[in-house]
Amino acid sequence: VSRAPDVFGSRDLQLVDTPDGESLLQPRAAEAEPAKKQAAAPASAGFDYSDVPPLELFKSGDFSGKYGTFDDAGLPLTEASGEPLSKSQRKKLKKRLDVHSKRWSGATQAA
Repeated sequence: VSRAPDVFGSRDLQLVDTPDGESLLQPRAAEAEPAKKQAAAPASAGFDYSDVPPLELFKSGDFSGKYGTFDDAGLPLTEASGEPLSKSQRKKLKKRLDVHSKRWSGATQAA
């Protein structure tokens, strides 16, 4: 039986022949993952934060004007409207600040 090669392409499936002679439908997971990674990359590619000190991270670039008050470490406490940030928002921002701080300290030590 002859099959069209892209019959299952629109459904992210592929037909795989096993050594036993059976044909199995499997998801195209290997091709779907790089597309997700490429889609996520442009979100952080908007502004170069490499020369921004950690205390100024959330006051510059894409974050400029988004937050109202900050703690001593530069972590936002409130939105620009004055509404306090949720615990989950603060946790995500803290994680980003920690990563940026490590990169910043590594870059300043290398220079």
